[in-house]
Amino acid sequence: MLIIAVPIMVQSLITASVNLIDTIMIGKLGESAIASLGITNQMFMLFSILAMGIFTGVGVLISQYWGRKDIARIRAFTSLQVKLGIGLALIFVLIGGLIPERFMSLFTSDSSVIDLGASYLRLVIIGYIPFAISGGFGVASRSIGKTVIPMIASVSALLINVVLNYGLIYGNLGMPELGVRGAAIATSIARITEMLVILISVYSFDKTLALRIKELIVWNSRAFKEVFVPMSQVVLNDLCWALGMIVYTMLYGRIGTGAIASIQIMTTIQQLFMIAIVAISSAACVMVGGLVGEGSYEEAISASWYFLKVVFAVSIILSFFVGFGTESIMSFFNVSQGVAESSKLLLFITAVIMPVRGLEILFIIGILRGGGDAKGALKIEMFTMWVIGVPLCYVGAVIFKWNVEIVYLLVATEEFAKLALSYTRFKKGKWINNFTEKNEMIEAA
Repeated sequence: MLIIAVPIMVQSLITASVNLIDTIMIGKLGESAIASLGITNQMFMLFSILAMGIFTGVGVLISQYWGRKDIARIRAFTSLQVKLGIGLALIFVLIGGLIPERFMSLFTSDSSVIDLGASYLRLVIIGYIPFAISGGFGVASRSIGKTVIPMIASVSALLINVVLNYGLIYGNLGMPELGVRGAAIATSIARITEMLVILISVYSFDKTLALRIKELIVWNSRAFKEVFVPMSQVVLNDLCWALGMIVYTMLYGRIGTGAIASIQIMTTIQQLFMIAIVAISSAACVMVGGLVGEGSYEEAISASWYFLKVVFAVSIILSFFVGFGTESIMSFFNVSQGVAESSKLLLFITAVIMPVRGLEILFIIGILRGGGDAKGALKIEMFTMWVIGVPLCYVGAVIFKWNVEIVYLLVATEEFAKLALSYTRFKKGKWINNFTEKNEMIEAA
């Protein structure tokens, strides 16, 4: 678990640090700048979640076939997910390049926020295609238990992003002072750097995923048919969640610019503290998937229980640090007193529900997906978010016009329902689905 999880943890910490650094540095420019960053991040969040949904859905099969050491299929799936990622990136590049103001206006009517966000979006989309390429190869590397390459790439991206942010936002190091646009340029260059490091590493040291030009260009219909069902289920799951988060942001926007700024600060900090949980869950997906691919079902169940104990313990520790560290955390942000107080209350709520959130994340992206039950995870995600979370957010923000802290507390009830449904499905044993055996039966027939 540690061999797989620790490099993922380091990489995720670096990725979250990039977002945190952007938020802190841009936060010095004012609340409108923070709000614009929070809204434009909705575009990248939707793109990255869809892309990672594709990669994770394919990665489930890669991990199961890694259990059988079927290298040919692993290479075919890696090539497929890189191509699909690039195609998805092109769609978002067109949206962000042609109609950025229209996208921004979905979330706010504040003209200053719209203008800042549009200028940021036009530049940051340059890094979308490099993100898709590095993500495709990176998830494939993780799925076969080789997590160091993505980690090294993320370290490189962080260093580039910090230096360029410092220079381009404020005009330091002899660079022009570009404000929000400077942050977008720094982020794009960082993502290009991450892509180059992953490609150099894969083609220089790890020949398992070193695809030939022909493999990258030719469309493999057989591989697509094999991955379509599990991939589409994961993509729908992540799309459902991403759209829900976007709707949440739109509803929080009805409360005001300060509410969006508070949610952006809380979300950034929350992602930082949930890194360990996501890393352990990713390790669970790889390990459980490998055991299921081998046909070792009892061992897969035993490993799942082990991961549940670990995640619960880690969640309690993280909850303690968030709950008692809100004052120190908020000292990094230069915001108004109202936004600061709202952010503190949101962080406290996050600390209280963190153990519940940690366990449901493990179930959804670790155990259920690793076992091949993306369909079950999809049903749980759709029901809890769209039947419980979104309606409660609408009632609180639009109908009763409550404060953002109360609305967020209402939305948090979704997490408890998600955990209950996930645990019930796990106990019933319906989550083990061996795709390698099914594909072999089809081929034999």
